[in-house]
Amino acid sequence: MVRSATVQRTTRPRSLLPLLLPLLVASFAGGARAQEEAAPRSGPSGASSDRAATWYAESYNRGERGFLVTHYWSKGQRFRAEIVVAGHRVVNIVNGDHYYVLDALGQTGVAIQRSAAALRADPTRGRPFGREFDRLLRQGGEKIKTEQLGGRECDLYRVTNDSGRFEVCATPTEPHLPIRVTTFNRKSGASDNVDYINWLSGIAIPDSFFEPDPRIELERVTYEDYRKRSLRERVGPAPALFGFLLHGEPD
Repeated sequence: MVRSATVQRTTRPRSLLPLLLPLLVASFAGGARAQEEAAPRSGPSGASSDRAATWYAESYNRGERGFLVTHYWSKGQRFRAEIVVAGHRVVNIVNGDHYYVLDALGQTGVAIQRSAAALRADPTRGRPFGREFDRLLRQGGEKIKTEQLGGRECDLYRVTNDSGRFEVCATPTEPHLPIRVTTFNRKSGASDNVDYINWLSGIAIPDSFFEPDPRIELERVTYEDYRKRSLRERVGPAPALFGFLLHGEPD
């Protein structure tokens, strides 16, 4: 069921506990994701070009505010991420000109119109997740050393600035997948560590996987309405965790 933002809102309470929102925001704000257990594995022999554009990975985020496990899927620029917090499966989906945030347990969600800047970036962005290595290079990061993580070789890159330190240990060869990502905040003294595992590419993913569950009640909002309302209230059951896919900001 889809309802317009101009229609009177239901009185049913939001499903996610307010206490888990700071955990979600803090865990993703640092830009860290991270250890890869195995090198990327392609699909079966003879996989189609459609499969070649697909990716899957898991990440384990450890920080001062807790421990989170996230699953990621992508097919071209279609993207889906799932994280379970306090028993609620929070789903973020990016498909075409909409960014969806869903609470699968509470059966509520929001469909946000993506910004023009985000849409313009789609054709050249490449894989829509796990791009910390590229971001570090744009910030001027340099290779420090080669080391072993979980029995696998990775190249450690680092950038240091006034705000702190950002490190990515990535596979030595293209596409330089992140294995471990560490962000250190100089002001707070806090570190955020993320390990990526189980990188897979070339797997078969149907287009329907990147559509919201039709049983979930959606509120639809324009991008400008979302920006304005977000300044004074929470829009949707949880934050849009991958802001660069919504706003067009650098990942």
